[in-house]
Amino acid sequence: MNKVVYFLICAVLLLVYLIDKTSVKETTSINCTFSITKETK
Repeated sequence: MNKVVYFLICAVLLLVYLIDKTSVKETTSINCTFSITKETK
């Protein structure tokens, strides 16, 4: 996938996580960061 797509998805996930931490687990942002790192390398 495109790096921009990953970034946008992660941005949304992080926003939702910051707004409502109970609905989004930390593992989601961790997996997201891992995906970006794997994609850029």
